[in-house]
Amino acid sequence: MTLQKKYISHICTLASNYSFTPVQNEVHGNTGFISIELEKVMGSQAKIGYNFQDSKVTFAISIQGERVPSQDGKTDYFDFLIKYDDVNGFGEFEDRLHAELAALSSTLGLQESPHEKSVKELLLHYPKAELATKDNVKKGSVLCNDLRCGLMIVTQEMLDFGSDFQYFYVIGHATMQDLIDDSQSQ
Repeated sequence: MTLQKKYISHICTLASNYSFTPVQNEVHGNTGFISIELEKVMGSQAKIGYNFQDSKVTFAISIQGERVPSQDGKTDYFDFLIKYDDVNGFGEFEDRLHAELAALSSTLGLQESPHEKSVKELLLHYPKAELATKDNVKKGSVLCNDLRCGLMIVTQEMLDFGSDFQYFYVIGHATMQDLIDDSQSQ
C-alpha cells in the first residue's frame, strides 16, 4: 500500500469511527479531498483536502465551510505540511482531525462510536490509565487501545523499531518475572 493510500485510508477510518461517511474525490492524480458526510443531512459536513508531492504532503481541514488553522490560536496558517520522513507529522495532523471530528460529532448530537464507548469502559476499568506518549511508554509497558482488543506488552524491539502507540493507553507496567509468574499460574 502506498503512503498516499495509507494516509487516505486512515482518514476515512477515523471519519467512519465518528459515524460519518467519507467520500473520496480525486481531483487530479495526487490532489483531491475527502468529503465527510452524514446520511441524514444533505451536503458535506467537513472536507479534508490533500496534495501529495515528491517529499511532502499538504492537508487542509474545513469544518462546515470554515477552514481550521493548523494550530490553536493561529489564524494565518491553515495547511498541515508534513514531510514524509517526519515520523510525528501525520500523528499531529491526525490528532487535530480527531479533535475536530469529535467536536463536530458532538455539535450534531451524534451517538458515540463503538470505539468511544469502549474507551470509556477501559477508563472505568483502569482509572489510572493515561494516553500513551513517547515519554511514558517504555519496555514492559502494558498497553490497551480499548476493551475489544487484548493487552499488549511493549518490547525493546518495538521501541527500537519506532512503533506507533497512538490511541493506546498505558494501563501499567510488567516485568519479565510478572510474565513468568502469570504463565505458571495458568
